[in-house]
Amino acid sequence: MRIGMVMWQDRRMGRFYQDLLERLFDGALTVKAYFLDDGVPECDEEEFARLVITSSYSTDIIGKIPTDRPIISASLTFRREGLLALRRFPPGTKALVVNTSNKNAIDTTVLLCQQGIANIEFLPWGPDCPRYVDTKDVRLAVTPGESQLVPPEIEQVVDVGDRMLDVQSIIEIASQTGLEHILKGRAFREYDESITGGIRDVATPLLRSGRLKNEYDTVMNMIDIGVIGVDAKNIVYACNRKAEFLLGKSRGDILYLNIAEILPEIPVGRSGAENAPLTCRHEKAGNRALNITITPMRQENLYSGAMLMLLPVGEDETLKAQIVGKFMQKGHRARYTFGHVVGHSAAIRHRIDLAKKMADVDSAVLITGESGTGKEVFAQSIHNASARSDKPFVAINCAAIPDSLLESELFGYEGGSFTGARKQGKTGLFEAANHGTIFLDEIGDLSPSLQAKLLRVIQERQIMRVGGDAVIPIDARVISATNQDLLGRVRAGIFRVDLYYRISTLPVELPPLRERESDLFLLIDLFRREVGASFVLSSEAKKTLGGYSWPGNVRELRNCVEYLHCLKTDLIENHHLPSFILDRRDSGEENLPRKNAADDGVRAAAAILSQGPCGRGVLRSRLADREVRLTEAQTRALLANMKAKGWVESSGGRGGSALTKTGEEALLKD
Repeated sequence: MRIGMVMWQDRRMGRFYQDLLERLFDGALTVKAYFLDDGVPECDEEEFARLVITSSYSTDIIGKIPTDRPIISASLTFRREGLLALRRFPPGTKALVVNTSNKNAIDTTVLLCQQGIANIEFLPWGPDCPRYVDTKDVRLAVTPGESQLVPPEIEQVVDVGDRMLDVQSIIEIASQTGLEHILKGRAFREYDESITGGIRDVATPLLRSGRLKNEYDTVMNMIDIGVIGVDAKNIVYACNRKAEFLLGKSRGDILYLNIAEILPEIPVGRSGAENAPLTCRHEKAGNRALNITITPMRQENLYSGAMLMLLPVGEDETLKAQIVGKFMQKGHRARYTFGHVVGHSAAIRHRIDLAKKMADVDSAVLITGESGTGKEVFAQSIHNASARSDKPFVAINCAAIPDSLLESELFGYEGGSFTGARKQGKTGLFEAANHGTIFLDEIGDLSPSLQAKLLRVIQERQIMRVGGDAVIPIDARVISATNQDLLGRVRAGIFRVDLYYRISTLPVELPPLRERESDLFLLIDLFRREVGASFVLSSEAKKTLGGYSWPGNVRELRNCVEYLHCLKTDLIENHHLPSFILDRRDSGEENLPRKNAADDGVRAAAAILSQGPCGRGVLRSRLADREVRLTEAQTRALLANMKAKGWVESSGGRGGSALTKTGEEALLKD
């Protein structure tokens, strides 16, 4: 597709804009440049439209263009880094604006002022300046790539670079030519970042561009909820027919007005400032009360607008109940309460009291403790004791799902995003947990890339589905759990320190069963009742069980009770106990420092690597042969931990990992 680009006589910039557009549109668009001083011919048959590069001197340029094709008006701007440099100067600073001519200098000055540079007093200057400009008290010059023209007495020069096509203009060109796909491309995203810092919401100007307007309105009007969209300045850019009906106003009385003129009592600004959804009541809509939910939108931590959902009082509660019920029916509910936590020991009672206090606030909770100590029971209990108890509780084991699938599970995906994806897409677990709680078990096994994405979600309280470009606000409490030394992983560079402090606002460490001696037989009685067992423990068996270290904690204890129940023996003697308990007693191992599952994995990995280097997949397979079964994420974390301690080294590529001399001495020598 070809368009004609019309501008003033600057040939160098004409070639620059021509190359820029053809690069951004990746060859799908051909640009032919015309200059007014040469005269502009009629459009030929191949030209789809005429693009006019406007400036402060070109308000009448469109009238001089002979064409029967669409005209696209493109505005100019400067790169973000140049504008940020100018904003750092104190108010009242004087600066020359230096360009190739006085006219161009004035044009540059106008453009700088349009970009909001109000702290500098600009003085246009060019070689053909018709009047004398006193530069005696001026120490600063600003120039768009013409530093060689700056007078020698000027002490400081800020080169803001060439004037660029603003992002809105690129979006308009894409919309008019039907090439919107380039807006998802890397070239456009990088250009947007250089101009706006990536804070622009492409959706808003795209919806205003005309080509998508009818389709957007059709979708909006299919929704049986009043919807109003406002931009970063709280100007209404969208509303549907339901909103018109509920407010008793026409579109002409709503669009392009500040929301404060339509709903003055609705705190849109406060919602944006607090970065939190707000619901308030509006009493004046045709004598019918409305509940209005304001959901702020943010990009790069800057407010970019909000969506307002309008529902008559009563209908909104019905809708919310339907949505919540949908996810509760799928099993996203918490079953346990603090009443399910059995124990009278000081260690467990202290943790219960602490967790109950944590339930009263919405801050992130990090539950740590050895495997089998009841971390998910505590997570569910905190949820059920909170104000979110009637909302979904969504749990996911971060170590049980491969990285390639975990992102789409957490954040959802759009239809057709990847091979095997559902046509209609899928709601992610963060969306499913909206207004409720999401429980991230084994969070220490997250890969670095997913750690970065999770950090952004927790910070911004927004998600973006895989393959999508819409930002979805999320209000979900985050409870995380791990049986690993997370701070140690932070020090080793395996876990992000900023994510650690985001998820550990309220930390609670659960005690292992060996520190709850007075609770052991209480738990045995509980599990005996649950499985319907009637056996009695002999004094010797009680002594043995009481002296065992229970590395698997409460989970291992329950397994032991189920094993004893299967024996169908009324009196349990010492020889009836599981062999793993007796073997440890006979070897005296219960008196040794406890080795956790991770320690077993490290030693098994060391034994395998001592036979020669191998890759992660081979290592994982050989570990499984030794009854050490790890997920892909756990294997990667194990190797990273060993590498951080100097026990293994990686050669990169297909060389795999090899055991070092230090690792051999630390792990293989008794």
